[in-house]
Amino acid sequence: MKVLSHQFASRLARLVACGALALSALCAAAQAQSGRRVNAGVKPGTPPPPAPVIELTKPEPAPPKRVLPKVALVVAVRVEKSSGRAEAIVNTFITHLAKSMPTTSLGLVKHDVAEKRARAETENYVIWLELDRDAVQNGQIIFNSPDYVVRYSMLAPQTAKVLARGKVYYQSMGGARGRSGDGEVIKISPEAAGEAAADMALDWLAFVAAHPRDWG
Repeated sequence: MKVLSHQFASRLARLVACGALALSALCAAAQAQSGRRVNAGVKPGTPPPPAPVIELTKPEPAPPKRVLPKVALVVAVRVEKSSGRAEAIVNTFITHLAKSMPTTSLGLVKHDVAEKRARAETENYVIWLELDRDAVQNGQIIFNSPDYVVRYSMLAPQTAKVLARGKVYYQSMGGARGRSGDGEVIKISPEAAGEAAADMALDWLAFVAAHPRDWG
């Protein structure tokens, strides 16, 4: 009885081993068949599809740089009624000029002081900067107006003759906003107003540099 049980156990072990080998072979065949199906549509040696072309937008060209005369600027200032806004306009005006040309300031002075300084200069320009309250807008009187009219005048060296003028309106968001903007340069921040006035002066100076015979 023990001998029969041992033989039966040996046969059973061989059957199990054969079954495991057959199952492994079937799994390997199935995996190979699956791989062939996935790659069935790709022929050997076929190059991969080209990558998509991404077109980048071209940057806008930078504006041409001003060609300015090789001189310095002297700024003289008059403010009708001082305020934080007026101070910001004046500071921005001078700072923006100084980015392009050597610039100094005489501070708050009277007009005759600016003229005297211009006559004393041999080649440098004096800019007379004036800030007045914009109290009359479209025929309406604005009491305690926070707005300013920013004017500049370019005084010639040696003669103090006015060579150019410009004007910018500073119109605050909390003000009357009585100007339409037709034919007027209007800015809604003190810094923008000061910068716009300075750009006007620099544009005129660039014109002078391009036509030296007309201003020599």
